[in-house]
Amino acid sequence: MTQEHVLLKNIAALAARRPDNELLMVLRRSLSKIRKENPDLANELSYAISSAGGVGAVRHFNSVGDIPRDQDSGLELIDREDVGGKAPLPIFSEDISQKIYRFIKERKAAEELRKAGIKVPSSLALVGKPGTGKTSLARAIASELNVPFMVVNLAAIVTSYLGQTGQNIKKVLDRAKIEPCVLLLDEFDALGYQRGDDGDVGEMRRVVTVLLQEIENWPEQSVVIAATNMPEQVDLAFQRRFSTWLEIPLPNYKARLDILTHYYPNRKRTEKIMNLAASALVGASGADIEEFVRRVRIGEVVEGYSPKKAILYELEKELFDKGISKKDLKQFAQFARDFDSRYFTYRKLGQLLGISHTSIQRLLS
Repeated sequence: MTQEHVLLKNIAALAARRPDNELLMVLRRSLSKIRKENPDLANELSYAISSAGGVGAVRHFNSVGDIPRDQDSGLELIDREDVGGKAPLPIFSEDISQKIYRFIKERKAAEELRKAGIKVPSSLALVGKPGTGKTSLARAIASELNVPFMVVNLAAIVTSYLGQTGQNIKKVLDRAKIEPCVLLLDEFDALGYQRGDDGDVGEMRRVVTVLLQEIENWPEQSVVIAATNMPEQVDLAFQRRFSTWLEIPLPNYKARLDILTHYYPNRKRTEKIMNLAASALVGASGADIEEFVRRVRIGEVVEGYSPKKAILYELEKELFDKGISKKDLKQFAQFARDFDSRYFTYRKLGQLLGISHTSIQRLLS
């Protein structure tokens, strides 16, 4: 047996004795390939693990890296996805995109930061309304970093059994720490909510305490991301635990136009009608805009509408009695008149926007 093989055996024995889950997982993933190329060495490694830790160590080695399950329901506590380079970054406003690129750039420079004695950012909190792209962003970050994407299965984690929720959280965090990954704690307010609330119970206080400790000491090889649309319910102690807090607002006009263009690359659409649609969809999330385009395309396919008619049909439903600011109202009215003044008469605009046609005239004068 070569010196390299002896060293590998000693490492396997040491990993089993500690036990070192991260190292055991690397060995387990390598063992199938080793077994094909060198069956004798694979048997020696298995024997080294067994000798160092006994039958229990072998069982642990054979299960390390498996997705943890809730012991009562049997449900998996994590959804794991190998995204590779397949998940593009969502479309945001320029300032938000710059902050995201900065975080990714710092993660990719992890080795250089460590050598310089600088702590590598390993946690990120995303705040934003439903549909603003928090989950898509977390998946895209995993894709950019070329690591697996893991999402906590909240329905399986939180149980009515005393102590079980805390145990499930510990299982999830222990599993996520043994390989480089991006772990998403979605609906984080359900796990990290304010301690001391009237409805607070000891079990959830313990969960918050565990999360605080784990995020504080999160390994630099991975990224833990918390996402919430109710930041006011998250315990204040988490504010300093996350290296970066990023608020994702609803898309502005430019971002809405970019999202529309991305999801609706129809060559027959015109710049004017896209400007009109983007101005009308004020207050819509990225998911809302994607759904709007889906309905437009259904109108084209099922009803045989032209792009213009399909968009106008859906826009009128979007605008009906919709309360928007004076600035946004004026922008839409200007785009509408520029698009087709014969169709969008002052009276028509007044009906759509819920104000008098004379008010529209004064607004545009």
